[in-house]
Amino acid sequence: MDTMKTGCPFLFLLSILLSLELANANDTVRITVDPNDRILECSEEPSVNGYFCLNEDQNEYLIVRSLGGSDFVSDGVLGGKRRWYGIKKIESQDGILIYESNHYQNLPLSVPMDTPAYYEKSLMDHYLKLENDIMALEIPSHNNIAPSKKYARFLEKNLKGLKEERDEIFSNLKKNKINVSLDNGTQIACRRKPSFHTKKIQKMSDMCQVFSCGKDQRGLMRTLFFAMGGAPSHIIYLGKDGFYNGPKVNRIDKSSSAKEAIPLYIKKDFSSWVLPRIPETYSPPPNLLDQSDFFARMQSPFYEPGLRSLGSQCLPHTWKDFDLALKRYKEKLLEAELVQYITVINDMNLGKNLLQGYFIPKEQIPGNACLENGIYYDRNIYDKAKALAPSFSDQTISKEKARELFDYAKKMDDIPWDYKRDGCYARAHLTAKRFEELGVHVDKAWLRGDLGFEESDGTFIRWNFHVAPTVYVKSPEGQTQKFVIDPAFFDRPVPVALWAKTISRTQNIIETPYPFPENSTEYARSSLAFSNSDPYHPEDDLKVTEKEKIEKANKVMAVYRGDYDE
Repeated sequence: MDTMKTGCPFLFLLSILLSLELANANDTVRITVDPNDRILECSEEPSVNGYFCLNEDQNEYLIVRSLGGSDFVSDGVLGGKRRWYGIKKIESQDGILIYESNHYQNLPLSVPMDTPAYYEKSLMDHYLKLENDIMALEIPSHNNIAPSKKYARFLEKNLKGLKEERDEIFSNLKKNKINVSLDNGTQIACRRKPSFHTKKIQKMSDMCQVFSCGKDQRGLMRTLFFAMGGAPSHIIYLGKDGFYNGPKVNRIDKSSSAKEAIPLYIKKDFSSWVLPRIPETYSPPPNLLDQSDFFARMQSPFYEPGLRSLGSQCLPHTWKDFDLALKRYKEKLLEAELVQYITVINDMNLGKNLLQGYFIPKEQIPGNACLENGIYYDRNIYDKAKALAPSFSDQTISKEKARELFDYAKKMDDIPWDYKRDGCYARAHLTAKRFEELGVHVDKAWLRGDLGFEESDGTFIRWNFHVAPTVYVKSPEGQTQKFVIDPAFFDRPVPVALWAKTISRTQNIIETPYPFPENSTEYARSSLAFSNSDPYHPEDDLKVTEKEKIEKANKVMAVYRGDYDE
């Protein structure tokens, strides 16, 4: 009896241990990574929605992240041997395939980094790499699962080393005096402009990143924007009449009598940072040729906000001269003599042929263009562009009927009118087609530019284009007027002029044919264009069918209703 009593607990404990061992075995997997088809023995780490692996070569742990999305595994080894590998496949211990990459490329995302060889380009490059490594480790669990003790120890060990390394580099990057080498061989000294902060700062983002570099031989003020976030560091040359071209930044060093072997920054190729689709042969209008560098940068909608972000911690007077130059620059934009040119752009990134319009100087009109009513067309796509024009039908409706259509649209329960940040193209297309089913003639009003709308709670929404259905309303006096039906932003049908004025952040609104000029914002204009009901989105391929448009519109609406399931 006593033996039985002592034996049962032992067997019970043994069964628990065996079950735990089996459970752990079931949770382990083998992951094959590049290079050399290396196999890692891994266990699940639910806190990072991935796996925690043992590197048998060095007895160090690795973390698998973003399975099925980015397809990579990164180790967190200290001592300058961090590397990111591509994942080929994941298998259970009994050989069952769990995951296999369909788009695997035999290329590591980065090369091994050994001290001091990790200074591939500059201190800033390495600082950014460390920031990314730290951010990847510090990202909180999205499923509120606490990390395992093993993983917690791994985080503590690696974060400590990474942060010490980052802080050492930062102590050099935060110098207030720097030496700048320009690509014409000139050496200039620059001093950081005053910051809001007076205490010792621990992060670069908390300090003014704008430097004053004196004046050049022309008397132009040189202002350096020393970027830390991947944007190019460059000098802007300011004069009374705007921004001017000048030598570019080639290298930045600490201000020191001793020669620094490792620069803070060296010039990189940021040609892809500005991505206008407009053909490369197009250049600034004649009155802005001496400001062509700034003009090229301003083609990106992110450029000016990026500068403001770099100077967000600077004292307000930092922007006084910049704002005066910017005001004059925009005045010159409005003074530029431009024409609209409509052509086809082959967008390699999107894999589409897009029918698009642009503002360009008249001197740059291609030789194969044809002219109609002041608008230039690529001769090969003239018919396609004209096929999208509004018909201005005599099928008018009364103001009361327009109100009925507005109420009818407002009650469409599959259209999330309250979601205003995106989806106007889908709302407009579905609404227009339903109006047509009721026998109402519908066109579309498009607005391109710096657009925005302030909601009742003070939230401000911004877009680069907006579209809504347009109907033709005849007054009792017999006059016909275009009204826009846009329940997302109005409580009634409104005249198209009021619609455009309400959502445009500039009152320089120009009526143009559709497709509107893509670079309207870059020329400080808003372009108001009208089409028939056929166009769905400005970036639709010319071959898209009506069936595909309806399918896309319904999918977009389902996503913004919150009930779309892939």
